[in-house]
Amino acid sequence: MLSQLVRWHGRPPLASRAFASKPKKPVVLSNFTRVRDLAKKLKVSADAVVKHACTKHYHKYYMTHDNVKYKFDTLKQVVLPLDVAARIAAHFDVPAVYDPIEMPDLQDRTPRAPRPPVIAVMGHVDHGKTTLMDSLRGTDIAKHEVEGITQKIHVCDTELAPGVPATFLDTPGHFHFTRMRNNAAGVADVVVLVVAADEGCQLQTEESIGCIEELGVPSVVCINKMDLVSSSKLALERVTEQVREFVAMDTSPVVPISAKTSLNLDTLKETLLEVLQDVRLEAYHGDDGGQGTALEVVASTGLGTVLRILVLNGVVRPGDHFICGMIHGAVKTIRRANGDVVVDGATPGHVVDVTFKNLSRHKDAPLEFGFHVLDKERCEAYIEQREMANDFAASVDPADMPQDDQEELPLKGFQGTPIVVKADTAGSLTSLLDTIDEIPGIHTAHVGLGAVTVNDIERGCTIFGFNVKVHSRERKLAAERNVPIVLRPTIHQLLEEISLVQDVEE
Repeated sequence: MLSQLVRWHGRPPLASRAFASKPKKPVVLSNFTRVRDLAKKLKVSADAVVKHACTKHYHKYYMTHDNVKYKFDTLKQVVLPLDVAARIAAHFDVPAVYDPIEMPDLQDRTPRAPRPPVIAVMGHVDHGKTTLMDSLRGTDIAKHEVEGITQKIHVCDTELAPGVPATFLDTPGHFHFTRMRNNAAGVADVVVLVVAADEGCQLQTEESIGCIEELGVPSVVCINKMDLVSSSKLALERVTEQVREFVAMDTSPVVPISAKTSLNLDTLKETLLEVLQDVRLEAYHGDDGGQGTALEVVASTGLGTVLRILVLNGVVRPGDHFICGMIHGAVKTIRRANGDVVVDGATPGHVVDVTFKNLSRHKDAPLEFGFHVLDKERCEAYIEQREMANDFAASVDPADMPQDDQEELPLKGFQGTPIVVKADTAGSLTSLLDTIDEIPGIHTAHVGLGAVTVNDIERGCTIFGFNVKVHSRERKLAAERNVPIVLRPTIHQLLEEISLVQDVEE
């Protein structure tokens, strides 16, 4: 039925009726349309449009679509799905064409060119992943991490051989960072699984193997800390046997190394090159668009929100308009992981930090979302469609929900002690919330990135911050309002403090 009402955008509409003296100009419809916008296109009143979609009762508007009831508080809020809007247009004898407002698919476009491989480094906490990255690039990040724990994704740009660049993603090993590890593995061409020779397979080792198996990504096993075991041969055999117990690792190459002494790092690089021979390492390199994924979102003092983007196809340049989650932004600066400014544009296989001007009213951290370069008008249209989709989904009439959902919804977010949670990055914040959601008696009243703000304090509940600052004005206000602020440098320390709130309540 819908195909009879709507023609695909770009195709000529059906011929107008024989008795019409002049064909009416077709209206362009997407998946969702506001009543007022459709009325403007049809050149009729909004009331004339809405009566064909909704019934009005006590100043509220009610719609039934696909056997689901929706309630809108005002006429301005009413959102029409495509089939409803097309049916209304047909009632007014106006043909419709469909514009899906989809993201362009750059995956199979030409020209294509080689790109650096993306390699995710995974494993249990303190098994030497960051030390391995330091040895590969000649840095000492591991020495400066709090308690020696990685709490965010680090990027290492290095070479597997002369003229063969590679991008390594160093992932956190602590169990709270499951989602962050999985995100990195999801964009990787190969995973390096680091297992300490003196400890063997641990909980997060097994979790990482499960991720490798689920994604079907190739892997190389690094048995690290060979310099710490008295019998390297026995340790190698023991850990290899443990790893081989998992079907996903049955054929993965095993390389014994010492990240600390750089033992066998060349062998590791050679092994990675062999594994990557079976991986298609090419991408679209045209300059008419760009596509990537957000690995991390950082609240940076002086820079605002910074998106850490892995470029997958095309080129990302300063001045480009983009969509990422619910954000429409314009790129201001692009920097590589080492801080170097990218002038000509970021190309596939590289991870870059993007600062931007936010052109939308949304500030949601778009972690795990695609990053798409589009023209300004297309960005605006796409954000509008996402907003309407969210509004439509949120307008389901509670009276039409299943009984189980009705009982849960009023309670969600209002039971327990309210707290505010702040973090330096979206990855850290997500990791915190994944655990906090499992703690009974705690309600997250507000979450956000960056320093503690006046608005946070005015909520009147305890503020928990990971790796964030409290400026003097806010600290003074918190003291005046008797609002506790708890700051900790590690995720597990902060979660311990939050658990104490639960214990006090109990």
